[in-house]
Amino acid sequence: GFTGSDAQLDAAQKASPSMKTSNGAALAVLQKAAALTRMQNAQVRAFEQTGQGPENYSKWANTWNAQQNPVAYSFDMMEPEDRAKYIGGLSATDKTKFVSSLKKAVELGLVQRPTAE
Repeated sequence: GFTGSDAQLDAAQKASPSMKTSNGAALAVLQKAAALTRMQNAQVRAFEQTGQGPENYSKWANTWNAQQNPVAYSFDMMEPEDRAKYIGGLSATDKTKFVSSLKKAVELGLVQRPTAE
């Protein structure tokens, strides 16, 4: 069993990131992880649509990744006010990239089409 003091146990618990993580912070981490998984899934599906051989995947994936906005892959998990705030903070170029990414995510069935709420 544990042979340390109560103070050592308390210090270890306080140092653990899971002990102090708020629900909001935990949700944000989960959304980012889900977005990454969805984007990776989209990358594979989008490559399959190109009809190219596996030897071209790495080069194609580098280009495709640079054209994607990862936030688009969790946009349906965001609250409406957070969506509006995010979009409002984008430059015209970044907004174009975001919209393109969101369209691809919806087209591939990975993200639900946003609705006005």
